[in-house]
Amino acid sequence: MALGALAVPSPAFAASPPARSQAKITVQNDRPVAIDVYLQNGYFDTKIGTVAPDRETALNVPKYLEGQDVQIFVRPQIGLELETPDVVLPTHGTLDILVPNNDVGYVVQPKEDVIPNPGPNTTTLTVRNPRDQAVEVVIERGEFDTTLGTVEPDHSRTFDLPASLTREPQDVKIFMVPTEGLELSSQYFLLKPHAHLEVKVPLG
Repeated sequence: MALGALAVPSPAFAASPPARSQAKITVQNDRPVAIDVYLQNGYFDTKIGTVAPDRETALNVPKYLEGQDVQIFVRPQIGLELETPDVVLPTHGTLDILVPNNDVGYVVQPKEDVIPNPGPNTTTLTVRNPRDQAVEVVIERGEFDTTLGTVEPDHSRTFDLPASLTREPQDVKIFMVPTEGLELSSQYFLLKPHAHLEVKVPLG
């Protein structure tokens, strides 16, 4: 199953608590469906609760997982499963995560577009970046990555894709790497020669 990325702000720890309270994960669910939240430690998944649609809920971290290195998985009733990078769970206080109302941290699959005078035999990718920080654009083909360049904040840029990617149809994936924050990726899609594609960097 394809996975997306969750937004994970820095942990918010209570300063000098009078008594050691149980660690929590506060989940802000911006989706219109309920989500189940799991912690993965090694080969084992632990369900820690369910968060209703459009709600923020504090879920208890099991004592045996406090301070452990885990991944947090979110399974919506509808949509793709999401995951965080590896995070260290707090031993007190809270860790905040945001479940965005889109499939991910995923970049939406590129749409075909018509751009004026793209040039003969060219294949292009236009990236619209509404964020307030630059993003680096990378295309993954099998085991190989090709860095196309950087799109400045609140700008669009059209890239001519290299011949190595466009000689014949092939499955590729687009990665957007912001200056700060989580890397975003598209699902695999079929890149066809002489296509003119457009994607928008998600704000969430």
